[in-house]
Amino acid sequence: MMLIVSDSTDGRLIINGQYYPLRPGTVFIGRPGQLIEVGLPKGVEDGIYILRFHAAAILQTESDEANIQHVNSFPGEGEAMHLAVSTVIPLVKMITTH
Repeated sequence: MMLIVSDSTDGRLIINGQYYPLRPGTVFIGRPGQLIEVGLPKGVEDGIYILRFHAAAILQTESDEANIQHVNSFPGEGEAMHLAVSTVIPLVKMITTH
């Protein structure tokens, strides 16, 4: 899966032919097999963060051993969401720098 986060005030995100304007705080959770295109204004090198991840559920068993199971769906996947810029951008920057 991919987490795509915009820190740009201008640009576009096209997913499977669906157009989404980029604004700071725009978040998209993409799944494997989707055709994703990002367009930023000329000269803009920053403004979009793309993080790849695997979703998993950690289940506790009777023997107190953790059982990790891959999750094939994720809340919000395939949708564009707008989150608070003051929350999402510092979090993404922290993840990408550490």
